[in-house]
Amino acid sequence: MQRVLLRNILARNQALKRQRRRSKEALNKEAHEVRRGKFDAAREERSFVKAERAHRREDWILGPLAPNRLAGKDGGSYGMLGMLSVQTPTVMKREREKYMNIVVNDRVVVVSGREKGKIGTVAIVNEERQSVILDDTNVVDVKVPAFMRERNNSKAPYQALPAQIPFKDVRLVVPLRDDTTGEIRDTVVKHLRSGGPFSVPAYGSNTPKHTRYIAGLNIPIPWPKAEVTKMRAEAGDTLRIDVDDVSFLPSLDNIPMPMSLIDELRSKYGRLRRDQRQEYVQQKMKEDAEEHWEKQRRMLLPRQEYLEQKLKQKKAPGETAVTQETMDLIKATQAANLVNASERTDGLVS
Repeated sequence: MQRVLLRNILARNQALKRQRRRSKEALNKEAHEVRRGKFDAAREERSFVKAERAHRREDWILGPLAPNRLAGKDGGSYGMLGMLSVQTPTVMKREREKYMNIVVNDRVVVVSGREKGKIGTVAIVNEERQSVILDDTNVVDVKVPAFMRERNNSKAPYQALPAQIPFKDVRLVVPLRDDTTGEIRDTVVKHLRSGGPFSVPAYGSNTPKHTRYIAGLNIPIPWPKAEVTKMRAEAGDTLRIDVDDVSFLPSLDNIPMPMSLIDELRSKYGRLRRDQRQEYVQQKMKEDAEEHWEKQRRMLLPRQEYLEQKLKQKKAPGETAVTQETMDLIKATQAANLVNASERTDGLVS
């Protein structure tokens, strides 16, 4: 039984080591992808700045003879940003905010960048990149690749798209009542905190479960009204009344499932299985006892050793049959030995 328990412990330790190794590999892979995304965005920005500096120097040197960059093959996309320039880099999972305090339809104000001071409505929240996209705010002209133009059946070399804004560059705008004047006016909330009570949002809604507060004042901020998608039951769908119908009532008198079902779900003698079968446990305990007895017994006397060997011979399988060819060879050998022995005896007598 000790061997069974030891094997179970070793198997669990190996599973934990394997899980830690896989977690570390996944973390390293995620960090590599994040670094690669940041490197690609920085490389595109550097190439854009380098090209603009070269153009500016060329325009300064040539003066009135400088080329018109709005004409030519790439004239339609001159000055446009790349696709990576309108996206913020991906943030690792352990560095993301645990509770999202800004959701769709929230009103926020931009506190940094070229759109500083503008108030807009959140259209998209990207949790992976920890950024938001506002309606009609921070719109830039993006250079569209050729394959995207062919797929969208568009001939324009660029497209106006709203660029992502990081969470740190926006602040929530909430209407609050002024204690002095009693009027309701927009207030910029600098710090938010999350807490209870936790609620269950409607199905299909993006409203978080937690409650958000103004840090320091503990004033709860209601979530914006979410648009819930109305679901329509189709012919092949399972109705709600069938889901809520109770088809199984547990009882202490009856077993909810056959005992043999556990052996089908898990290995009968699996290493990770905690509850082994009784006959298997008894067999292992018997083997451990026999092994312990073999190790602890004292030195045997010659008679005891002879009796044990005789007992083993009885338990051994029966003798194998000897072929006729082997028997003839034995008889010939014995006859030759007798002839040789008689010749040596006659020589000694003479």
